[in-house]
Amino acid sequence: MKQFALALAALIAISTIAIKNKISNESYDVLINQAELAIINKEYLTSVKNYNQAFSMSHPILSDDLYNAMKVSQETKSYELTFFTAKKLIERGMCIDFLHELDIKGIGAAQWKELNELAKARESEENKYRITLEQMLNKDQNVRFGIRDRDLINEVDSLNFIQFKDLINKFGFPSEEKIGIECSDSKKGIAPLPSKILMLHFAQQRFDGIKTILSDALANDNISPYHFMDYIRFTGKSPKYYPVPIIKIGEDYYKYRLTEETINEVNINRKKIGASSLEDHIKKIKHILINGSDGYRFFRPVDQFPLQPEDVIKSGFVKLEL
Repeated sequence: MKQFALALAALIAISTIAIKNKISNESYDVLINQAELAIINKEYLTSVKNYNQAFSMSHPILSDDLYNAMKVSQETKSYELTFFTAKKLIERGMCIDFLHELDIKGIGAAQWKELNELAKARESEENKYRITLEQMLNKDQNVRFGIRDRDLINEVDSLNFIQFKDLINKFGFPSEEKIGIECSDSKKGIAPLPSKILMLHFAQQRFDGIKTILSDALANDNISPYHFMDYIRFTGKSPKYYPVPIIKIGEDYYKYRLTEETINEVNINRKKIGASSLEDHIKKIKHILINGSDGYRFFRPVDQFPLQPEDVIKSGFVKLEL
């Protein structure tokens, strides 16, 4: 009886921790969404407040969130946040040049010295995990843009996936913190992780085990809910997320014509994984289509569809007024 009571107490404790973690994660995601909406509404002080709250939580910080927070901190001269985010990005592997390319203000001489030393230390490190993934990506790209043989593409993808699973078993999921980040060629942005393109192709191939890898990565906050939605849609039957809610047909942009019931279902599914509502996501993409990105890193995919008959467009889509 005593053992049963102890087991029950342990189960309750585990459940309580899980609930607390879920609430914590949801709060982080909600705060990030509010910060991004505040950016597009030019409510920069509100955005800074939300980022500060989100970053104070025990939740892994995504590099895109650091990047956006650093940029908005410049608008409000919140230089403490500027240094915090710049330091985090440099620690993950961003080159020091990106701070100069973006003309970042408010960093003192002693802070610049610290950042330069961090950058030099990172340059001298060799991340073998990332190097291996880049070698796998090179094979992936060579068969897709060079030889373009379908059988060879399938063979390379299969071998890459076997190696990918082996790497995860040995070193863990290739998150930003695990394999680091790098500057884009322009030195103004973050280069895509090699694992992102590989995982997209693994999902499109519907390899056995990819769903579990993606679900585990999401549960452990190793990928953003937006990238999870984007990958999982290719793996077969999955909840409705509409990760790409905007479509371009010809020269015009559209959103899907959905019933209120479907929208509610989609938003419930999105909330479960930490993504913003469909309406908020569309709002961000629409802002970028009208105003340009302003340098901010929002998840803003747009699918390109071939020209459709007018009756098909009217029945399935709603034109966006830009």
